[in-house]
Order: sequence, then C-alpha cells, then structure tokens
Amino acid sequence: MRRLLALSSAVLLLAGMTVPASAHRQLHVPGAEYQELAHLDDLTTAGTVASGHTNPVDYAGLTHSGLPQQSGVPGVQIDGYFPDTSHTNTNHGWNHDAQFVIRLPQRWNGGLVVSGSPGVRAQYANDKSISDYVLSLGYAYAATDKGNTGAAFSTDGVRPGDAIVEWNVRTTQLARAARATVAQHYGRPAREVIAAGISNGGYLVRWQLENHPEL
Repeated sequence: MRRLLALSSAVLLLAGMTVPASAHRQLHVPGAEYQELAHLDDLTTAGTVASGHTNPVDYAGLTHSGLPQQSGVPGVQIDGYFPDTSHTNTNHGWNHDAQFVIRLPQRWNGGLVVSGSPGVRAQYANDKSISDYVLSLGYAYAATDKGNTGAAFSTDGVRPGDAIVEWNVRTTQLARAARATVAQHYGRPAREVIAAGISNGGYLVRWQLENHPEL
C-alpha cells in the first residue's frame, strides 16, 4: 500500500459480510510456533479484559479517560508467538517474544488493520487506541510485540541496532501471516490492508510503506 488510508465509518458501506458458523474451521497462523484460538462474545476491551484476552498493563496511560468504549463485536481471537530466542514478553506466562494477537470479527467489512506496538510495550498496547475502534467498523485486526519489549529491549541481538531491525521484520512477518489467516477464515483475501500505529508504531508504519508497499 503506497499511501496511508484514513479510517471512517463510511468504510462500512463498501463491503460487509457475516461469517456463518460453518466457516469457523480450524485456523493456522503461518509461521507460528504456538497459537491459541478462542471464540469470544466481544473482541473489544469491554469483553477481553474480563475474559483475559488482553492485558490492560500494555495500554495503560495511552488513551484519554473520556475515550468512548466500543463493545459488542463477537468473533475469533488468536494469540500466539513466532519462533524467537528472546524472553522479554511475559504475557500469558509464556516468557517468549514475537507474540501476536489476531482478531477476526464475525461481521467483517473486508479490511485488515496491522499494528506494531508503541514504545517498548507488548502486543495489546493498541487495544484501546486502535483495535477497539477498527473492530467496531468491521475490520480484522492484528498486532505484534515487535520481537522484544521493556526497558532491556536493546539487549536483544548481537550488534547495536539489531533489536530495532527486528521490529521491522516482525511487523512484516505479522502482516503476511495475518493476510493469510484472514483469507483462511473468511474464504477470500482482504480487499485492503492498513498499517496503523502510534509513536514507535508510527515509525513501523512508515518503514513498512517504504519497504513493503505490496503488503
């Protein structure tokens, strides 16, 4: 994609489909070393906080307290990780980096939003600022922890800068895997794929657009 696309409620007018129960076949995220799939009544934080499918610590302090709460988006969530040798991300007790989350709403508008986390936070950091909103519009959503997290992220790798290089690699990896997973689940590819992020996630958006516009 060669340009950033603005999200708006008008997107819902372009395409809309409801996934029948028969379509909930077993999904495999390409390249994942481990994954867990859950059918949830609500993929937004209104539901995932209680069900344990997000971590509020990841997004604490990133949004205004007056941000409207989205809710009522049933669908499938896949949590997992790609092969990696570092262990800074403790979400789910996995102590494994390269963790991801993919959310597939039951009512899909045909689009996919891929996101990298801001700062040195993990994969749920954009759940309030991006995921809740785009899910309410019908988009599928995927996010990565960028391959390393926390204050000691820079120790990941051999040479200076390796940790940041991995951020780019992991975002590309997730974009490809999420596109394939969306096609598996809905029976057709996404009609558009949007990269979205804030802070370091915004840097990842720029890098992906410059280096992988085909995604």
